[in-house]
Amino acid sequence: MSRRVFALCSFLAMLFWVSVAWGQGEIRQLIDEGIEKEFSANFADRGRLMRGERLPTKADEKYLDVMAKYYIWRVTAVKAKEDSKVMDRIQRDFKVDLVDSGTTSPLNKNNREFVYQFGKHLAVRFKDVFDLDFAANRQAVVNASIMFAEAARFKQDEIGKLATELIRDKDKHELIKAYAAEALGEFLPAKTVTENDDWKDNKVVAKKDKDLERIGILTSYIQRKWPNDLDPDVIRFLRRKAIASLAQVGTPAVAAIKKVNKIEGPAAYGLLRVLSEGDEGLTPAPSLSEKIEAAIGVCNLRDPFSVNYDPSAGVYLVGRTLAEFFSEYQKDFVNIKRDPKDKDRLPAMQPWKIQGERLRQALGAAVSNTNGTPAHANALKMQQESKLLFAAIIDGARFQPLENHQQFGRLVAKMKPKTGTLFTVLPGPVLKLEERKLNGDEP
Repeated sequence: MSRRVFALCSFLAMLFWVSVAWGQGEIRQLIDEGIEKEFSANFADRGRLMRGERLPTKADEKYLDVMAKYYIWRVTAVKAKEDSKVMDRIQRDFKVDLVDSGTTSPLNKNNREFVYQFGKHLAVRFKDVFDLDFAANRQAVVNASIMFAEAARFKQDEIGKLATELIRDKDKHELIKAYAAEALGEFLPAKTVTENDDWKDNKVVAKKDKDLERIGILTSYIQRKWPNDLDPDVIRFLRRKAIASLAQVGTPAVAAIKKVNKIEGPAAYGLLRVLSEGDEGLTPAPSLSEKIEAAIGVCNLRDPFSVNYDPSAGVYLVGRTLAEFFSEYQKDFVNIKRDPKDKDRLPAMQPWKIQGERLRQALGAAVSNTNGTPAHANALKMQQESKLLFAAIIDGARFQPLENHQQFGRLVAKMKPKTGTLFTVLPGPVLKLEERKLNGDEP
């Protein structure tokens, strides 16, 4: 089967899966003209609230709820379901006019009280849509799921709480859960808690508890047993969202407290299982895209000394992923070197330049983050050995072939640590480093 046919079949399989049982439940339209009129009635004051120019009061509660209904419930409108341009405009209004405006505008510095109050209403109104029958209201629920991941950029706790509830809900559609997992990435990085922190500070304890919950639920989602009737490529599409979220964690573990006598929230282990084989590996086996997300997350684990984390196994498995990346690029080069106007030229298997730059920067972070650890020398060797390989992919207008990329694989193979111990003082998970042979790294 050609790559193009395979890609088309995978897409159709996912589209069919999302559309199963269409029309079996009740079709609902939640929005009405009254809500739209109320929303439009007070444009100027809405702007002042969003910018934090005045604090919301109890009298604003009704209007904040109208705002939430307007922005969320619109996805259930009949016109939106019938016309993709209408749905696109709803998505654009939500992202640009609401979320971008409320999070990235220089005018939003004083709007946290608005975000706190408004976010509670957003969470309720998202839940209204997610509680609809998925089969009958597929377009509305799918679009609301995408918007929910955007809404998480407000970093409002009620939205984060709803995300965890959605992932845990056995009755919710897998697509909703995947976007909820994506949303949780906005509530990371986590903060490492040690003996030196003030345990009388309720904020310290609350942050720790939330980080443990979010890391735990993302890790469980990634390692879960998936329904047998799901296409493996659909699973990889969904799972990648959770991996990318966990990759935002920034710390090897949440807490290392002697009186607890164990490592709590070992996020490093969750990421490294994505890069592992054998009993430690995931089912179905992760795609290269999933491994790239996990590898970047491993490289960005900071301050290993705070939890006595040994990055040796992580650097080794990141190296294996890089070797696979270079090997797959070289295989794809036969196609991508063709003239873009060539009608027989297939789409690239990866956005090689973008992913290559992300990995190059992540490897640089790994060199810095492992400084002073046993893994630093290997991280530095990998950075030096990969310079020309990355340059061939990233630098220049056209892709270049890789020369002797097998040498990089052989270098990494020699870096395998004797043990998969990740934490060296308190008890924590130990990684099984099973042997595997990678295309292109044979002597």
